[in-house]
Amino acid sequence: MIMTKPEEINIFQYLEARFNLSEGDRLYYSNLLKGYEGEQLFVKLLSDQAETWTILNDVILEWNNATFQIDTLIIFRNKIYLFEIKNYEGDYYIENEIWYTISNKEIKNPLLQLTRCESLLRQLLQHYGFRIPIESYIIFINLEFTLFHATTNLPIILPTQLKRYLTQLKTAHQSTSSNHKLAKLIATLRKDKSPYTKIPTYTYEDVKKGITCSACSSFEIKIIKRQLICMHCNYHEHIDAAILRSTRQFKTLFPDKKITTKIIYDWCQIIDSRKTIRRVLVNNFTQLGHAKSIYYIDSSEIK
Repeated sequence: MIMTKPEEINIFQYLEARFNLSEGDRLYYSNLLKGYEGEQLFVKLLSDQAETWTILNDVILEWNNATFQIDTLIIFRNKIYLFEIKNYEGDYYIENEIWYTISNKEIKNPLLQLTRCESLLRQLLQHYGFRIPIESYIIFINLEFTLFHATTNLPIILPTQLKRYLTQLKTAHQSTSSNHKLAKLIATLRKDKSPYTKIPTYTYEDVKKGITCSACSSFEIKIIKRQLICMHCNYHEHIDAAILRSTRQFKTLFPDKKITTKIIYDWCQIIDSRKTIRRVLVNNFTQLGHAKSIYYIDSSEIK
């Protein structure tokens, strides 16, 4: 079971090396990345059930003009499990239903998000004729997380409980089939992108040009015999692979711009041969247009 990295994270990753992100943008990116890493850990724990269970990750749905995002859904014939994954680290406590860090800073109550997602999912499914129980939990995935003053009735699973909980889940549903009709409906209704993304505003002129190191994102690159060598970490990469990778970065950052030999030549900076760039584009993309109007697209974009 493979979890695709969200496009929002890719954009921030590329911008981090090429653009002057604000302190707020850096904090947002850090939290985004930490959350994704937590979801990856949970996906890995479920990997041995991927062939027998219907597991949907990063599900974005909309009901009654409200968009909601669910980290993981596991769909069985007679029950749905809804999981929100939190990669919190450090000590937290609850007092009068308010959540705090150990330094007494109030944080957003994650149970409110869980309740909202479950309610909207139930309404959505009932609209399509599915009246099926939903069991929801917050999974705290980080082993360095501690929560004080939590009552036993809260729908949370702590790091020390997680393996035991998954074992119980497997035992309870070892002979239970999936609800393929329901899974197909959710797969049909899910959205490709979240409306809650917070990508900073930038233009082509704003970002630094050049090929970055695939390993450390440094711009300290030298070309020696068709190999790009990072002067910072000594990582080696073939020139064709580096051009292709940089082109895909360009496409991610500027999806509305056409991929042409001229613009990729300007984007890469250190490649002194347009012929080399043209060859990489021809070998990896579909060519459209004629003469000076030639540009390239992925074959998946052809309608």
